[in-house]
Amino acid sequence: MAPAPKPKKARPKVRKRAEPPDHEHYVFRITDWEWSFSFGAGFEKDGKHADYRHLEVFAEIARPKRYAGRKASLTFLPEIMFNVSRFAQQEVKHAGFLTVKPKLMEGLISMPADALPLILPMLIAGRFKFAVASCDPMRHRRARIVRFSLEQDVMDDHLPPEV
Repeated sequence: MAPAPKPKKARPKVRKRAEPPDHEHYVFRITDWEWSFSFGAGFEKDGKHADYRHLEVFAEIARPKRYAGRKASLTFLPEIMFNVSRFAQQEVKHAGFLTVKPKLMEGLISMPADALPLILPMLIAGRFKFAVASCDPMRHRRARIVRFSLEQDVMDDHLPPEV
């Protein structure tokens, strides 16, 4: 007579990882800003001109909680290709990137050049108090920004709950 087969051991259940959120929302409380501009022509052999315009916003991170209180520097680069008249002709996959560094979160963000004359007076008057960025989930300390806004006030009920 053959020995009775051994009962099979139940496999341990594998826990599924929670799906990452589609987008994370970063809220920055603006503390200061500065504007840089320079222009040059005729110094390069190909006859092109150099145009340098940067809006740098300094902030404190208010959301997500894991970064709350840390400093941030967001650099906005005006781009003519993002102007309303040219935007439909472009295939744009993101507006910029957020990068986490040891003491600072840095953002490099493209913006329509024709929005800059509207934004600067609001910053001068101190009306914009927050910057909000919707990003893909952080990966290797870097997140792709898909949308951003400058706001006078941010209400938590306008943002999805934190995960």
